[in-house]
Amino acid sequence: MHGGDAPVTAAPHHVTPKVTRLPSRGRPFAATTGPVLGRGWEMPLADSAWGHITCLVADHLISGPDPVGTVKLQFREWASWPWNPAPGTYAATIVRHAQLASLTDPDPLPIRLLEALLRIDAVAVSQDQPQLQRYLDTLRKEKAALDSDDPFSSLIFPGSGEAFIDRVQSRAFISTLVTPEAGKPEPVALRVVGEQQTGKSYTWWFIVHLATARGIKPVRVVLGRSSTAEDILRDLSLKVAIGDEQPDPVADPVKRLRHWAQWLVGQAARHDPGRTWWFVFDQCNELDENSDAVELIAQLAVAIREMTGDGVRRPRMILLGYGDEYADLQLPRKQVFVDQVAPVTEAELRDFFRAVFREIDRRCRPDQMPDDDELAGLVDVAVDQVLQEAGAAVAEGTPFMTAVRRAVEETVDVYEG
Repeated sequence: MHGGDAPVTAAPHHVTPKVTRLPSRGRPFAATTGPVLGRGWEMPLADSAWGHITCLVADHLISGPDPVGTVKLQFREWASWPWNPAPGTYAATIVRHAQLASLTDPDPLPIRLLEALLRIDAVAVSQDQPQLQRYLDTLRKEKAALDSDDPFSSLIFPGSGEAFIDRVQSRAFISTLVTPEAGKPEPVALRVVGEQQTGKSYTWWFIVHLATARGIKPVRVVLGRSSTAEDILRDLSLKVAIGDEQPDPVADPVKRLRHWAQWLVGQAARHDPGRTWWFVFDQCNELDENSDAVELIAQLAVAIREMTGDGVRRPRMILLGYGDEYADLQLPRKQVFVDQVAPVTEAELRDFFRAVFREIDRRCRPDQMPDDDELAGLVDVAVDQVLQEAGAAVAEGTPFMTAVRRAVEETVDVYEG
């Protein structure tokens, strides 16, 4: 959605297609994988399997006199975690963290957990061993498949079937936030700016798509005109705070905001240290410029930048609608990206449909691939259909990017059959 092409408008673009009705050519996206269509990131084991694993953890891994010490010794994620659940929840807590971990990590927690269980003599000779080995094989295969895919290139998100059109620059910035370039400053924040209804909030769904596939843990705070720093503290605390911990009271209002920022960042570093927290502030453009919420956001950026320690995973900040009129983030220029988004263009829609249709045909009907002229006709029909449907929805009050996205997804549904 960048570049100089004319944006899509409510008026439909008239073409002379080779076909007048978009045919059904494929099968559901849930059954496909790949860089264009994307790959599902749900952990590939059923709830019953995780229940079975929980029983084995309880019966064998933590059945000794010091269960917490045993776990901390074998799993680095919990080496310094102030972990003190009720005894009956040890196994469930361990397995829940394994479920939420990323299989794209170099040495994934769920795989290491199952390997640790299989090394226990009582498990290795039990009737549970074959099933546990199958679980492990499934996770290893899924990791290999995820490692071979590039989720940053996905045009259709698996599971939800949502479309993510163009956003080449957004994808590049977010990729660098996930994996910083060697020898360059580590980025801390991404500001997404643009006119109303250009899809700034659309960025959130791309981050959700990447969450498990790339080991990030996003939390979104939706802001409004009346939002305060205390609102932000409360919303983030619900996700990052460990137990019932709360920041110490500070009387001075300026020092209080800095203390809150440092406390939140410290909690994030200790809570689930194997993953990177992403603080996503949506609708920043709704904030009053003089709100203490704006100042807390700026203080969070400073607190993240000042984090030190070996192996520390600095949180990231995604600021949707945070324009130049708001408080400076006090970050070096190379540690904050600015993504200027614009309305989707007709050319970008054509590129999207060309790639998606070609991928559906390649996966589902490799012996009946359309030639270039036929594909161009199918794309013409799809674009015309989207423009008409989106135009009608916008006229009825639907936000622009929401209307385009829904129309695109419905058109893809027709093509995939």
